[in-house]
Amino acid sequence: APTPEVITATGAGICPRKRRTGSRSDSGTPNGFSSWITAGNRSQVPVWEHRHMSISADLRVALEAADAADAVTSHRFRAADLLVEVKADHTPASEADRGAEQAIRAVLRRLRPEDAVLGEEYGATGDSGRRWIIDPIDATMNYVRGVPVWATLIALEDEDGIAVGVVSAPALHSRWWAGRGLG
Repeated sequence: APTPEVITATGAGICPRKRRTGSRSDSGTPNGFSSWITAGNRSQVPVWEHRHMSISADLRVALEAADAADAVTSHRFRAADLLVEVKADHTPASEADRGAEQAIRAVLRRLRPEDAVLGEEYGATGDSGRRWIIDPIDATMNYVRGVPVWATLIALEDEDGIAVGVVSAPALHSRWWAGRGLG
């Protein structure tokens, strides 16, 4: 069987590198390169270099907020001294969850102060027809266990529904985004 092509995968502002998972060698990739890493539609160019692509102002805000969250989550991922608490619903919350949500909220306060925010760690603030919805670390259990399959989720909801959305998975060097009317 031919060896699958290995692409470099980057998110906004992340240096490219080859990913070798070693965990999918039984699924048709004998060299251990995972097909979901090598065959995806990941951006190989940082967001700010997509000059040919129309990116709405709100999507730019969401991407900047994801950059801020990635800085926090990447720094604390697999930290030996990571503080983790159990919430009332028996799910974990780490200091990185709270720090990432605070970083996202800081970007939103600076760039979209009139918008409402609903976050997993700090609840709802503001009253507006536009609401940012945040999950600072989706799959916190993976995050606290050192498993790299987790992501920051950011969406903007307006009167017509979800307007933009970003999924940023810095441990996988991947980011996906979409915006209403952007193709």
